[in-house]
Amino acid sequence: MPSQEIKLYNGVLENAARVLLGLAAFHPTRLSMEETRIVDYFAAYGEDVGLETSLQDRVAWRGQVFGMRETMVTEAIGFLLAAGQVEGDDELGYRSIEESCMAIGLSEYLDEIFRVCCHMSDEAEKAGIKAYFNDRKADIESRIDVPLEGPPDDPGFHRFEQRQRKDIERMEGLEMTAFLFKKLLERSRVSEHPWLTREWLAAVQSAADKEQTKCYRTISQLKSMRQKPCAEDNNS
Repeated sequence: MPSQEIKLYNGVLENAARVLLGLAAFHPTRLSMEETRIVDYFAAYGEDVGLETSLQDRVAWRGQVFGMRETMVTEAIGFLLAAGQVEGDDELGYRSIEESCMAIGLSEYLDEIFRVCCHMSDEAEKAGIKAYFNDRKADIESRIDVPLEGPPDDPGFHRFEQRQRKDIERMEGLEMTAFLFKKLLERSRVSEHPWLTREWLAAVQSAADKEQTKCYRTISQLKSMRQKPCAEDNNS
C-alpha cells in the first residue's frame, strides 16, 4: 500500500488500538456499535467521566467530534475482526477476545485511555449499562450545537509544545501496535485485510518514527526561541 495512504493521527491503526482498549475494558460485556463509539469518544476526556485528567482539551464544542467517529469506529471494528482481536456483529454487539494481546502496555498514552475506559466500565456496572450509556449520550448531545471557537492565545507556545509531547506518546503507541499486529501475522492468525500486511505495518512504524523526530525537533526549536530573549537581555 502506498505510503501516502498511511494516516497516522486517527488512522485505522490508532483507531483500532483505541477501540480495542475500550472493548477490553468492558469485557465480557458486548457493546453495540453506538456504545463502542461513545466509549471511544470519552476515552480522551477523562474529566467528563469523573477522572482528574483528560488527554485532549475539553473545548466547549467537543460534542461535535462524535459524529466524525462513526466511520472511524466502523473501520476500526472491521480491522479488529479481520485481525481476530474482536468478535461479534451488529446484532449481537462486539467484544474483545479474552486472549487479546493488545489490551494494555502499548504506551503511556494508550494506557491512559485504558484507565479511562476501565473507569467507565466500573461506573456502567454500578448504574446499569443502558442507563449509563443514555447519560453519556445526553452529555454528548448537549455539546453538539455549541459554536466552534478559535484556538486559545498561546504567546509562549506552551500549549503547542504540550501537544507535541502528547503526539510523541501517540507515535510510540502506534509503533508498538504495528509491531503486535506483525506478530499476529507471523502466527497466521489474521485473515486478509487491505491494511493487514507486513509492508503496510512496517510503513506505519517508519512514518511514526519520522513523526516523532519531527515533534522532538519542533520542541527543541521552541525552547531555543524562548531562550533567545533571555540571552539578549543578559547581554544588554
